[in-house]
Amino acid sequence: MINLPQIINLDEYLDLTNFESVSKEFKENLSEIDKWSDTGVFSPDKSIKDPIGIRSFGLRIHKDISNLLNWGAIDKHELFEDSPIFLSHFPRLYSFIYNLPFKNIARVFLIYTKDGTSTLPHPDFTLGQESWRMEFMWFSLSGKKRLWTTDYNNTLEFQKNGFVVEDEWEREYMKGTSCWFNPILVHGTDNGDNLSASLRVDGEFTTEFRKQIFGDDEWKTTFDWVDERYILPEDSSYLKYQGED
Repeated sequence: MINLPQIINLDEYLDLTNFESVSKEFKENLSEIDKWSDTGVFSPDKSIKDPIGIRSFGLRIHKDISNLLNWGAIDKHELFEDSPIFLSHFPRLYSFIYNLPFKNIARVFLIYTKDGTSTLPHPDFTLGQESWRMEFMWFSLSGKKRLWTTDYNNTLEFQKNGFVVEDEWEREYMKGTSCWFNPILVHGTDNGDNLSASLRVDGEFTTEFRKQIFGDDEWKTTFDWVDERYILPEDSSYLKYQGED
């Protein structure tokens, strides 16, 4: 994935006609999500604590809890199932997601903040999985949330320097509502002052859509177990929440 773009903007490829109503549905059901969400963003920078203002919630969940830390499962639809809340509270979002150009849909994941807390910069995994071209879509669901990435050289330095977050990275920002980004690169978000939320949908693109944005028709996934704990702080709330402490 080293030679892939940092960000591919997707608005021109998708039907976003009803996206405003999907965003409204999210806001209407936020109180229900609050009951079940957890601290949502970790950073491999050991000096940074998980920000309490960031929350996360899975609309599709692992069938087998042993796969919670298997990052390689993230795009395998047979390992996930719709959560009860997804089916009962988000019919518009459900319809929107299942009409996206995916052959199969695996993880569906919300991250939100009510106070403008920004997502901490992080890569999705350390270098070494360059042949895995993850297929997903990222949406700014509510507020002024914008995703950014930095480049490969900055990401390499980030890992060499012990995952210490810098404020002076050169950043490329998404444009519009939706994007794909290179997950091997350090990335994060800027938010508005109040409620901001994003939606990420992982899975396997249709062949036609893959050709549109990547220019080839091969699904380049991995079937190995990919352990993500190496980028988690020892006191990560994610590990505690999953009973891994």
